[in-house]
Amino acid sequence: MWNAAVTEKAVSFPLRHLTFSHHLNDLLGFWRSLSESLRRRRDERLARLAFLNMLTLDEKTLDDIGVTREEVVWGSRLPLHVNAALEVRRVARKRRGLSD
Repeated sequence: MWNAAVTEKAVSFPLRHLTFSHHLNDLLGFWRSLSESLRRRRDERLARLAFLNMLTLDEKTLDDIGVTREEVVWGSRLPLHVNAALEVRRVARKRRGLSD
């Protein structure tokens, strides 16, 4: 009887330990996922801010780049997860009759 109790405790301790470890791994995985999402969102905002600098350019410079102000304004309104520079480039090339 006494041996059964010792055996039961010996078995239950590692199981509790594994359960804690499992929860810790879940928490760490969640934290990594959250951190990655926040980093990606920050990078998207920085990329959009860089793109928005095009709004400060004059018409001649925009023409030299190959885009119109309307295309830049349109790109500035795209969702952050969309690369506005690539989309504006695609639209501008289509307008000019060029293939991607």
